[in-house]
Amino acid sequence: MKNILFYLFGIASGYFISDIYQSLNSHFYHTVLHDGYSEQRQINRTEPQPCITTNFSSETIHHEIQVDSVGSNNTFSHFSLANQLLDQLENSSEIDFSSNEFQDLSFLVKKDAALATRLTEIIRASQSYDEKWNLLNILANSHSQETMLLAREMLTDQNDIQTQKLGFEFVEMMDLHQLPDTLNQALIDVTYNQPDTEILEQAIALLSHQTDTHLKAEVQERFQALMPDSNHQIKAAVIDGLAEIDEPDEIQETARSYLSDSDELIRNAAISSLFKLPPGSIDSDLVAALQQLKDDSTTTGSTRRLAAAVLDVL
Repeated sequence: MKNILFYLFGIASGYFISDIYQSLNSHFYHTVLHDGYSEQRQINRTEPQPCITTNFSSETIHHEIQVDSVGSNNTFSHFSLANQLLDQLENSSEIDFSSNEFQDLSFLVKKDAALATRLTEIIRASQSYDEKWNLLNILANSHSQETMLLAREMLTDQNDIQTQKLGFEFVEMMDLHQLPDTLNQALIDVTYNQPDTEILEQAIALLSHQTDTHLKAEVQERFQALMPDSNHQIKAAVIDGLAEIDEPDEIQETARSYLSDSDELIRNAAISSLFKLPPGSIDSDLVAALQQLKDDSTTTGSTRRLAAAVLDVL
């Protein structure tokens, strides 16, 4: 991760960190002085300063940031602090998500699109999985357009399975309640001609939670298209996904088709999908089928227990 210091230092070290943290007692999360912060960035861009590197512990760095928040304008100190934040993170064998370095850089990248853009460039150029993973955990705090474009690139990179899987981890790191259209469409694209079962399952799982988008009908269509020729894992994943986005009548129709499937995984997914129905809305023929499964000594114990659980709830 040596290139972090060269690429990011020019951006991160120019931040007037003391103005951002004026109202903080611990980590960075307020934006009271955002205007002053932006003004100082413009000053620092036109007035380059020498870099001073000293050996601080992470606790010392964070303490000095808090002390400087009283109102000091010592730009040399800010350059040194920014450099040390990056250096401390680089020299860690494992990234500590509770560390001052991680929290501080995560805040900075969330507030500044230029820093997010630089991080995406480093990630694209990196050949190290660990370096990419560490930087993606920081970049995930930025929801800028550049960040979303990088995520889309990674999700749809069928030439590099490792990058594609890392793209799914990246999306999960973002912890977004609702994915933007660019990522939803990328996930739909992933479901076409996808040879990797794990990736396809992940795409189905993410798409199944995007229920309030205008892409819902397209997602349902893709799920249905995956059913006929898929293996048992994908069929079960699709049944789970449809249960999240279908209407009650549609959920029951899907369950009706697979309650008696010979594969336990598919059969149990069909039973579990009925938990999504409102109480009292299940059709009588499905109640009878569940009762039969519950009492069937020739079927698996997990199937009997699931059938009993659905009957108890509905």
